[in-house]
Amino acid sequence: MLAVLAGAAEVRRALEPFPDGVGLAALNSPGQVVLSGPTHGVALAAEQLAARGLSALPLPVEVAWHSGLAHAQ
Repeated sequence: MLAVLAGAAEVRRALEPFPDGVGLAALNSPGQVVLSGPTHGVALAAEQLAARGLSALPLPVEVAWHSGLAHAQ
């Protein structure tokens, strides 16, 4: 998972289309969202966001419960 210091619309624009199954998992506030998805896709998303000057913090989790991946377990 990845916490991003930006609004949902800005993150959607930065990652359109989302890489490798990454999607919005939570809207924490108007200026922070959380992304979830496969490890590789989340890492790619972090790179794309950083290239656009957006701050993102990886969240170390065992399972991304906010995503469809949790249901695949």
